[in-house]
Amino acid sequence: MWPPPEVGGGLSDLDEAITVLKTAVEAAPLGSEVRTRSCIALALHLLLRYERTAAEEDLDQAAEFSLRAVESAPESADALTTRAHTLFLRAKDDDALTDEAIDVAWQALERTPLSSVTYPELLRALAFMLTTKALRVLAPSTVGPRARRRRLRDWPRVKKRYSAGLLVLKAQELLEDAVRSGPDNYPVYAAELGDVLLLHATLRKSRRVQDHAASCFRTTALSEFTRPALRLSAAQRWGQLLAVTKDWNGATDAYALAIDLLPQLAPRSLRRVDQEHGLSTVSGLAADAAACAVRAGRPVDAVRLLEAGRGVLWAQELEERDESTRLRERAPHLANRFEQLRELLDHPGTDMVPGPATTQSFGWRAVSDPPIPGAVADARRRLTDGWHTVLAEIRALPGFADFLSRPEQEGMPLHPGVDGPVALLSASAHGGSALLLHPDGHIDPLPLPLLTDRSTTEKASEFLTALEILHQPAVSLREQKAAQDTVRATLAWLWTAVVGPVLDRLRFTEAAPTHLLPRLWCSPSGPLACFPLHAAMSDSGDRALDRAVFSYTSTTRALRRTQALSQLPDADARVLVVAMPETPGEPPLPAARDEVQSLVCLTDATELIGSAATYDAVRSALPSYGIVHFACHGRYDSAHPTESRLLLHDYQTRPLTVRDVSRLHLPRARLAYLSACSTASFSGALMDEAIHLSAAFQSAGFPQVIGTLWPVADAIAAEVCEATYTRLRTSQGGALDIGQAARALHGAIQELSDRYPATPSLWAAYLHVGP
Repeated sequence: MWPPPEVGGGLSDLDEAITVLKTAVEAAPLGSEVRTRSCIALALHLLLRYERTAAEEDLDQAAEFSLRAVESAPESADALTTRAHTLFLRAKDDDALTDEAIDVAWQALERTPLSSVTYPELLRALAFMLTTKALRVLAPSTVGPRARRRRLRDWPRVKKRYSAGLLVLKAQELLEDAVRSGPDNYPVYAAELGDVLLLHATLRKSRRVQDHAASCFRTTALSEFTRPALRLSAAQRWGQLLAVTKDWNGATDAYALAIDLLPQLAPRSLRRVDQEHGLSTVSGLAADAAACAVRAGRPVDAVRLLEAGRGVLWAQELEERDESTRLRERAPHLANRFEQLRELLDHPGTDMVPGPATTQSFGWRAVSDPPIPGAVADARRRLTDGWHTVLAEIRALPGFADFLSRPEQEGMPLHPGVDGPVALLSASAHGGSALLLHPDGHIDPLPLPLLTDRSTTEKASEFLTALEILHQPAVSLREQKAAQDTVRATLAWLWTAVVGPVLDRLRFTEAAPTHLLPRLWCSPSGPLACFPLHAAMSDSGDRALDRAVFSYTSTTRALRRTQALSQLPDADARVLVVAMPETPGEPPLPAARDEVQSLVCLTDATELIGSAATYDAVRSALPSYGIVHFACHGRYDSAHPTESRLLLHDYQTRPLTVRDVSRLHLPRARLAYLSACSTASFSGALMDEAIHLSAAFQSAGFPQVIGTLWPVADAIAAEVCEATYTRLRTSQGGALDIGQAARALHGAIQELSDRYPATPSLWAAYLHVGP
């Protein structure tokens, strides 16, 4: 009876089950076994609904019915177990209620036969309660140690004062019993035992216990029949423990196993929001793996691990696109079914339910109104089954056995083929480093001792807070000055900790005119991705802008793809400019008209302005143009980055989102200039996925993208636009040389930097993404 049973279908099915069980409780005679079992089942179903909806009323009702069950059958192990579970969930930070839950759980354990299938689960649950209690004891508190000790006084069952260490030891003992009693769930119990042992090792400073914890995590990580999420978590913690002992080779291998499991953490059958949630739980994994590989003297593995551990969702999407193209040449009917199912699985904002067929191969419809009760979960399962069925049919075709499952080619060069070095930058608890990839294939690992995960996270937080202050409308001059001081201090730290050492190692030590500067591609991971590395400057006046032309990429895999796309001819590329000088519900952007005028003067541009710039109009026009320029508001959605958007005329009903753009296939695409706020911005636990508008336009086919890391001033945007396109024009009245996009933007930013050296927030947001 522990944990609550899963109920098929959606919440409506759970609601129906609860209604039926309430009727059964009222109909059963007082004191009867039927009434006891009905109360237990009802409490468990209420707990399950509480875990899905967080409705406190359900938790209160579960407490009531679990108490009725115990009153009806005081010796029932199932009733006591349910009561303990309910009390523990209600306890939250209430020490007395936590103690009562633990006491009831002890009573349940005493009454549960050793041979019962629930015995190991009850041991596991009681161990979790004890560990939670221990962590609460160890946590900082507003009360003194004497008062905290009083909280641990005798439980009704156990007449003994418990310290945190004794709580942990008891939890360890229970889990070891669970491991012995439940061989079928051994990997699950082993991981939880590892957690308790790790806490024990921390309290007692015991290397032996720490090694035992590592062994437990190893057991779970290597168990092929265990859930991928649990295996990955165990492999990650296994790697962390080996790194603590400086077993860098062992740690690298453990982390490599975790990274191999990443695609299983975000399988294609999951909704995009669930994929993102899964990947958000392993933030920093790639950086940790690369740091250990560098310390182990394995730079090639460091590069491969950093690549495989980042951009998982983009890699998945691009693989699907490439494989779909290959499939369409062989079996167009299967390609249609594959793409239709992919669209349905990805459908944003609405539910897919059975209904009149809008897609000929499947009876599904999208609805914005509340769906048929209980149908959404069933619909999702049917879509997933259909996805697996279509994959099986495709893989049965000759030459398609590895469809969507081909491993990355081992012989593929690590350098993406651009004309200059690539710097893979990462900060980890195991050390910061730059992996410098040279065009000749040489990998130069550069340790960056000042680049720690802690310093990077702290600097990122200070920097982003300062930017928020600078973009608030009602801020005092003192606050603005302090915020600009923080921005400049951050750029100085970047020079000292990251950019200066990299440029020195590459021997990019001399200032030169823009057209003579060497190129440098940066691929930062984790919090480093929020910084304008190109704007780094020392306190003495050295500037990154004077040493190299910077470009960015999320991964070398992405850069290799865009480098191939950039080789296509672009002499006849047409220009589309989309501008929103006035946007419903948003501040006006008068300088957007100046951007339009600049482009019209320099090129024969097609205009979509104001009310003409609708979702449908822009989507229809994009395939016909090689160069697109957006001058409008942009909005980054940190909670759901796939829903980040450009604000067109009808954005309130038809937003042009990351998801929409990434689904486009634009073979004529050459350059996307996104003169909008935060089009290359990303933060939080999904930084390594680089989910933003600039990446979406690259996914659609644009090899070169100009974007922004934070909100930009309207007037400055117009200046950067004119200066960049003027530099792109090959001659008076000539075509635009898209291959010079990075240098053109660099020159424009450098000019603004010279003009506004004390306010880098005005110009440092702009960056070039691509070859």
